[in-house]
Amino acid sequence: MGKKIDKSEYDNIVRMYKNGVTQSELAQQYKVTQSTISTIIKQNDKNWSNGNSPIVPESEYDNISDMYVNGMTQQQISEIYRCSKSNIAAILKTYIVLFFVHLKEQDLLSLPQVRSL
Repeated sequence: MGKKIDKSEYDNIVRMYKNGVTQSELAQQYKVTQSTISTIIKQNDKNWSNGNSPIVPESEYDNISDMYVNGMTQQQISEIYRCSKSNIAAILKTYIVLFFVHLKEQDLLSLPQVRSL
């Protein structure tokens, strides 16, 4: 790898990424690392604020959880939502905690002494 991409290609890379070409596929096409493609996208896509992953709406957490439970990897999910894998990991961690808190509340409500309060 190690090939440098001409800056005139950056907009094209962002456009292809937005149209569904994965970072890995772009890296192979341009003969660079996926990390290089990720950096180009972060620095040139106006939907990325200060180089950070876009925020995934909380309304999507159920869908993300379902995808993960049904066998998709965090990487695959991150490519669908166009965010980092660590962003998906944080969402899953938060979602799992929220799920268990909700489950615990339901368990507590099923206890006779709590129900009467």
